[in-house]
Amino acid sequence: MHWILMSVDSPRRAEWEGGGPARSTAVIRYELSSGEDGRTTFKYTNEFHPPGGRLGSVAATYALEHLGGQAHAFTWAEFRARYESHFGTLPL
Repeated sequence: MHWILMSVDSPRRAEWEGGGPARSTAVIRYELSSGEDGRTTFKYTNEFHPPGGRLGSVAATYALEHLGGQAHAFTWAEFRARYESHFGTLPL
């Protein structure tokens, strides 16, 4: 990934956007806040978007369900059902 700092509100918040292989993208946010008890809270957000849009997102879920990125298999019916449970009717 190659990262660009998109916004910063020092020292409370920073946001980076990144681009990686096959047009994958990501956004990372760091946020600091003060709690009522005087403690500092750190919040980290990482939004990863695999290549291939919605189809790529569904395919990535299969790869992430198993150890190792190549130990997955699915039928077209399983893939379509998973897609439609998240995004609605698959436009074909």
